[in-house]
Amino acid sequence: MDPAKKKKLVALFRAEVNDHLGNLSEHLLVLEKKPATESPKSEVEEIFRSFHTLKGCARALGAKGIEVVCHRLEEIFSKVRSGKRPVDPPLTDVSLKGLDVIRELQSGEIEIMEDDPRVLGFLSHLSGVMAAGPSSPAPEGEGSRSAVAPAAQVPPVAPEAQLPPVSPAAQVPVEPIAPLAAPPAPSPATPGPVVHHVDVAALAEAPDRPAVGSTNALSGLAEPAPAEPAVPSPPRGAGPPPGPPPAAPREPAPPSVPKAQETIRVAAGKLDSLMNRVGELVISKIKTDQRLQDIQGILTAAGRCTRAFAALRNLAAGASVVASREWRSLDESLINMEQRVTALQRDFSADIARMSLVSRELEEDVRYLRLLPFSESVGTFHRMVRDMARELGKDVVLRVEGGDTEVDKGILEGLKDPILHLLRNALDHGIEWPADRTATGKPPEATIVLKASQQGMRFVVEVTDDGRGIDLERVRNKVAQTGLVGRDRLASLTEAELIEVLFRPGFSTAEEVTEISGRGVGLDVVAERLARLNGTVEVQTRGGCGTTVCLSLPLTLITTQALLVRCEGQMLALPTASVERTLELGHEEIKTVDCRQVVMLNGQPILLVSLGRVLELPPRTRGDRQALSILILFDGVRRVAFHADEIVGEQEVVHKSLGKQYIRVRNIAGATILGTGRVVIILNPQDLIRNALGAQQTTLGPSASATGPRRVLVVEDSYGTRTYEREILEQAGFEVHTAVDGAAALEFLAGRTVDLIVSDVEMPRLDGISMTRRLREQTKFKRLPIVLVTHLESPRSRQEGLEAGADVYVQKQEFDQEAFIDLLKNLSSRV
Repeated sequence: MDPAKKKKLVALFRAEVNDHLGNLSEHLLVLEKKPATESPKSEVEEIFRSFHTLKGCARALGAKGIEVVCHRLEEIFSKVRSGKRPVDPPLTDVSLKGLDVIRELQSGEIEIMEDDPRVLGFLSHLSGVMAAGPSSPAPEGEGSRSAVAPAAQVPPVAPEAQLPPVSPAAQVPVEPIAPLAAPPAPSPATPGPVVHHVDVAALAEAPDRPAVGSTNALSGLAEPAPAEPAVPSPPRGAGPPPGPPPAAPREPAPPSVPKAQETIRVAAGKLDSLMNRVGELVISKIKTDQRLQDIQGILTAAGRCTRAFAALRNLAAGASVVASREWRSLDESLINMEQRVTALQRDFSADIARMSLVSRELEEDVRYLRLLPFSESVGTFHRMVRDMARELGKDVVLRVEGGDTEVDKGILEGLKDPILHLLRNALDHGIEWPADRTATGKPPEATIVLKASQQGMRFVVEVTDDGRGIDLERVRNKVAQTGLVGRDRLASLTEAELIEVLFRPGFSTAEEVTEISGRGVGLDVVAERLARLNGTVEVQTRGGCGTTVCLSLPLTLITTQALLVRCEGQMLALPTASVERTLELGHEEIKTVDCRQVVMLNGQPILLVSLGRVLELPPRTRGDRQALSILILFDGVRRVAFHADEIVGEQEVVHKSLGKQYIRVRNIAGATILGTGRVVIILNPQDLIRNALGAQQTTLGPSASATGPRRVLVVEDSYGTRTYEREILEQAGFEVHTAVDGAAALEFLAGRTVDLIVSDVEMPRLDGISMTRRLREQTKFKRLPIVLVTHLESPRSRQEGLEAGADVYVQKQEFDQEAFIDLLKNLSSRV
């Protein structure tokens, strides 16, 4: 097969596999909650058909490993479908495990054979489960027969008595063929080629076929549905009467079924490109608005000239006839110019109105293309909650509300990690053990509610649990232990300030580090990701009753309402969603509390800082102003007031990213282009608040004068990166030692001690993960903080690093110097 075509087919195959895996996981979890005797027939049918379709697609691409796994699971659900095998917990467990195996196989090389260790391991496990029989009595008449034969006895294709025969078309290699012009005549004896290119026009003329699971792109690669046998049925004996072979059992179709809505798979990159074009159109519209204002200015000037010449004409009333004629000619020219400009303004205004309407409609249409229902992302959450609750020995149900609420694809993808961490946090820290819940009068089964809604121009997600709530005193004690706040301020910390501490890098209330929690990276990830999405986090908790975490984000990442401010001669923009209030205050209204400038809002002091100082802008000389322009920013937990030179106004802007070279720049979220063509930086409110408050708080951890500088070992094979990390760490007050790889680090640590290790992952001789593993095997290094910093983005690499014993895994693409230093200080203070 042509490599380019195969690459496209593999991409389509992976997309279809992911779609089927999501549907299968959802249907299996539904089956799990039903009694064995009440398994919904529709769910079983969907599962059977999905495995069948996946098997055919895998066979077409030569993915033997996936084909065998799908075939075995299809065979089992064929028995469930015919009532020969009930659905019980062992069956759903092993089926979900099969989905994990398929997901892992399709993420790498597609042509994985059936003798792959992962495939053989799963088949062995599956055979053991099936040999043990159902956990509840089988339906009457089945006796004690084994549901599935041992793995060694199962042929690669199901027997005719169990499954319809496999289409001969799927048993030949994939070869290029001519476009499909019309459906071939049935011919069981003649194998047909496998179609890997489809002529859409020809398909439009072909007769309709029953839908099989979904209208995905690779459906044509699968063998015919089991309800349409390709070869004659077995010879007559007992059972079917003479005549054509009967189709496999299926539900009779209703008299009239509405046709499913036609869909097409569009690459996200194409939609992103189209949305960028819309953004440029919006910018053009903004510029045209500016031109209209220019015309208005010309028209105003022309009017002034007309009035001035009218006055001069009156003065020259006694002048000569020739001069009077010249005045009249000039007057008529001015009047004519004014009329033409007025007509131009009228026509241009109409054009602007039309362009605004069209651009707005186009923007809405394209934005609608990117909208996905919130339920698209919750499938993995159900599975995660189920597995983690079982691992922790807790009884938890996840309830989703507002699943049909639609939101931009970028927002939905950006929310997956924050919601995942919040659910893990609720399961591990918030939900009590069943016995403890019963003792306090609660039902043993806990509930986590994941609710999505649209509130005005914001998309809101709430994660609510009915657990024990946040133990604020425990947080206060942990703050005291880690030295995050001086003891003189510890007792006065408010509930909001204590909750804010939970979102700091490296902070955790867990007593020990486990695979689930204890590294202090969960809520930190929530805050960091929400900041990227221009969102806010708000926490409400009540002891013994539970906790609600509210995430609020814009409906789209493309355009946003922004407040324009002038600061130290620079024009800057701030998302209005984070601006709680703007004020104009006189100097006498600024108060001083504990040597800090504050403004009073509803009787509460709010820290006041200079926006220019936080941004490190060079100060400019300016005259004394009677009032200060102040804007109060709120991120859901903290409030800070900033003063600037001038608050210019509010307008809609197109949010532009800074490119891959500037994924994370302190205090900056992006940029936009105003109607004048001027590029304006969009500020990051969360960074501004954190940096403003950081300058007012004590340094993380014990002071250097009391304990000496913390010793850190930097393990990095790249000279440039090693030198860069050494410089920033020394500037932060660390005593830095270096090693060129993991082997050199072990030699260094054989005779010396450090408080912290920062290591790369990929290195010669000994990589960072292997080094971490060896260190954790030694008792003296069990609690030594280890941070892995790498450019690898795969979830598997992150998982391997954390399983090896690393406390934190940082990707270089997401490197934030300030947050990184805070994290290292907090980790080193634990030693």
